[in-house]
Amino acid sequence: MIFPLTFGLDLETAGVKSEYALQPFRAGSKSGRITAASMAANGKTFGVLNPSIESLRTMLNAAIQSDAYLVGWNTAFDAAWLIAVGLEQEVFQVKWLDSMLLWRHAVVEPEGEDVPRQKRKSYSLESAMKEFYPDDAEFKEFKDFQATDDTSLDLLLHRNEMDALWTLRFAEKFWGMLEGRQQVAALIEARCIPSMAKTKVMGLKASPTAAQELSDRLEAEAASIYKELLDTSPEIEGVNLASSPQLQTLLYDVWKLPVDRFSKKTGAPSTDKYALFDLAFLDPRASLLKKLREAKNNRKKYAIGTLNSLEYNGDGHVRPQAKIFSTYTSRITYGSSDKATIEVVKTTKAKGEVRSTKKVEVPVGIALHQWKRGKEYRRIIQPPPGYLLTEFDFAGQEFRWMAVASGDETMLSLCAPGEDAHSYMGAQIAQRDYRELIKMVKDGDAPAANDRKCGKFCNLSYQFRVSVKTATVKARVEYEMDVDENFIRQSQVIYKGSYPGVGGQPYQRTGGYWASQIEKCKRLGYAETFAGRRVQLTGNWAGRDAWPMESTAINYPIQGTGGDQKYLALAIARNLLPQFGGYFYYELHDGLFFIFPEDKAEVASQVFLTELSSLPYEKAWGVKLPIQFPVDAKIGVSWGDLMDLNKFSLR
Repeated sequence: MIFPLTFGLDLETAGVKSEYALQPFRAGSKSGRITAASMAANGKTFGVLNPSIESLRTMLNAAIQSDAYLVGWNTAFDAAWLIAVGLEQEVFQVKWLDSMLLWRHAVVEPEGEDVPRQKRKSYSLESAMKEFYPDDAEFKEFKDFQATDDTSLDLLLHRNEMDALWTLRFAEKFWGMLEGRQQVAALIEARCIPSMAKTKVMGLKASPTAAQELSDRLEAEAASIYKELLDTSPEIEGVNLASSPQLQTLLYDVWKLPVDRFSKKTGAPSTDKYALFDLAFLDPRASLLKKLREAKNNRKKYAIGTLNSLEYNGDGHVRPQAKIFSTYTSRITYGSSDKATIEVVKTTKAKGEVRSTKKVEVPVGIALHQWKRGKEYRRIIQPPPGYLLTEFDFAGQEFRWMAVASGDETMLSLCAPGEDAHSYMGAQIAQRDYRELIKMVKDGDAPAANDRKCGKFCNLSYQFRVSVKTATVKARVEYEMDVDENFIRQSQVIYKGSYPGVGGQPYQRTGGYWASQIEKCKRLGYAETFAGRRVQLTGNWAGRDAWPMESTAINYPIQGTGGDQKYLALAIARNLLPQFGGYFYYELHDGLFFIFPEDKAEVASQVFLTELSSLPYEKAWGVKLPIQFPVDAKIGVSWGDLMDLNKFSLR
C-alpha cells in the first residue's frame, strides 16, 4: 500500500501551572491553552502562535476536505486539546495517524515488566531524531514551553513547525518499513485515536462518597487486623511493618520462618507479596500480616488515590491516561499521574531559604489497570449524570484464540454455545463428570465451584507454556489456591493430554502449536498476530535467551490478537456511537466500557452486543475464523452495579 495523502500536525501547549500543559481538560477553565499550532505538507510548514479556534478549525478542515490523513506524534494528545477547545466534531471527522505508533509497529521488540522502564526503548520524537537524523535535531533543544517574550516565542514556533515537518517525514519513513497487513493493522488501530482523546478530556466520574466509605472500611479493617496480630504477637509493637528491613527481621529472625524467596535487587530475604503469600500458608501470623498489608495498600491505592485525584482535578472526575499500543503485545494501558515541576523552599541555619525545583507526580488519574473486582471498589466509578455504563466483554478471548491458533479439536468444540471450557478442564483435573460439574456449579455447590476455578487457572495459565515454579506462584497469589509444585506438574500433564494440539503429547517436546510456532518464529525472525501486527524476535535462540524468546513466540499471536480485536471493536464502535449519543469510556482486560444516555442505553447495548459479537474479521484481517467470538453485555448505574443486559431495567 503506497503512503496515503498525509499532512503533519503539531501543537504546543502551556498552562497556569507547568503540568497543566499536559492536561487538555484545563482548557475548559482557561488554565491551559494551545500556544502554537503547525501543519506540514509537501516539505513546507505553516505555523501560528496563540491560534484561534477558527484557525485550528481551518487546519482540520484542510485535512477533511482533502480526504487526507492528519499525522502527529502521540496524536491522541493533540486531538484531546482540539476537542477541549471545542472542535470535537472536526476531530472525529479527521482520519488520524500517529508516527510514534507506526515506529512501534515497525521495530517493537519484547519488553516485559522485568525490564525497568528507564531502560526500555524511547519512542519520543527527540529519540527518533537522534537515532535517524542527529545532524538535524538541534531544534529539539528549545524546551521553554511557557515562553512569553518575542524571541523565545519565535523559537517555540520554529520548534513547533519542525515537529510537524519531521513527524510527517517519519510517518512516510516508518510506513515504508511496514508490510501490507501491518499497515492495515496500524490504520485500524488509528481509528480509536479520537475516542481515546475524548476520554482524556472527559475523564471518569468518580464518587467521593464511595471512595470515602471504602477508605473508612479498609482503615477499620486494618486496625482490627493489627489489634488481633498485636494480641497474639506483642513483639510487633514498635515495628514499622511498612519497612522491608524491619519486616524482614520480624519474619526471619524473630519468627524464624523459612526463607524461600530473595530480593532480586538486594539479595536479602524477600518481604514482597509473593513471599507473604507463601508464608501465609505456613503461619497464621504471616497470614494476618498479609491481610494487614493488603488492607493498607488497597486503601492507599484505590480509596485515597481516588480522593487525591478528585481533589487535584477539581471537577468530580479522575483521568487515568490511556496509552494506545502501550505494551509490546499492543494492549492499551493507563497511567495514573502526570509529571510536574514544583519549586521547593528549604530553610537551613547556614544558608537560610534555599529554593530549588524537582519533578513530582501529580494524581491526575487512578490505577485503573490494577483495579480490584469487589463491588465496593468498582462502585467508585460511575457514568456522568443522565448516562448508564455498559460493558462488553469478549468471553474466553485468549482461550478462543488459542483454539484457533492450535486447531485443537477439543478446544474448538468447547467454544460452541452452551459449553464451559473451565468446567471441562476442572472436571479433567478432579476426575469428575464434565456435565455433572456444570450442573453442580449452577446449583451453587462450593467444591464444584472450586474445581471450576482450578480449571480456569489451568486453561488461562498453561496454554502459554508456563514453568512449574511460575505457575505455582500464580496459583497461590492470583487464585489463592493452596497447591504445591507436584500438583502443578500433574495438572500440566493432564492439560497437555486434554489439548494435544497446543503442547503436543504429554512428556514430549515435539508436536502441537508450541513447537510449530517456535520453529516458525526462528525462521521468520518475528511473531505475528492474526491481524498482521508483529513483534521482532532478533535475539539469540540458544542459551538463556531461548526460553523467553520461545515464550514470546507462543504468547504473542494470542495476546497480541486480543489487542487487535479490541482495536477492531473500537473502530466499529466509532461508527455506531454517534447514533446513540454514546462515548467510549475505558478499556480493561477483556472488556470495553461505553456510556449511553439513559433513554437510549438499552437499545444501544443490544445493537452493540450484536455488532461486537460478529466483528468483520475476514474483511479487516483477511482471516476466516472457524468459531465465533461473542461478547457478554452488562449495564448499570455504576461499575460495581453492572448486571446482565437481559435482566436490567431502570423501572
